[in-house]
Amino acid sequence: MQVVQLLIGGGEEVADAPTVGSFGSFREISVQEQGLLLPTQAAEVLGVCKQAVHDLMTRGKLSTWRFWDKAFVSAREVEARKNAPREKGGRPKSQREMKAA
Repeated sequence: MQVVQLLIGGGEEVADAPTVGSFGSFREISVQEQGLLLPTQAAEVLGVCKQAVHDLMTRGKLSTWRFWDKAFVSAREVEARKNAPREKGGRPKSQREMKAA
């Protein structure tokens, strides 16, 4: 099966459509993970920048799948991370600061 996309300016681009199996696996994983989100959508839900979501993906903190040359993350894991308390970042306190507190 081929998909024909008309380009502005009169040309045509012919590309192979995604296979039926890829949509079936997308749907199956989406049901298991209570939805799949693009990283930009996950960033919006978490209230962080896109780079922070990509960092979570590369560190393995968010499960990632690729469909149609796009990355998707688990909506279930994003929701769990949204409700979890955030770790405080920054430099750890020195022993002197810890004794004074």
